[in-house]
Amino acid sequence: MNEVTSPIDEVRIVNLAPDWTTAVALYCEVLQNPDANRISKRDAVDDLMRLARHVDANQSAMLNSADPYDG
Repeated sequence: MNEVTSPIDEVRIVNLAPDWTTAVALYCEVLQNPDANRISKRDAVDDLMRLARHVDANQSAMLNSADPYDG
């Protein structure tokens, strides 16, 4: 018996999210726009704070993993 394959068997995931440089530029535009609604501004701030927490965690991890006696 032949196995039937369907197009769904070959689905690939495509990431359509912008990189952080693009996202931050868009968030700045939203925050500077006097016509932007409150929810859009809150979402922009929330995402920027999430980025800041992620960067802080990465920096902390790098500092804590650095060998103080190296170099």
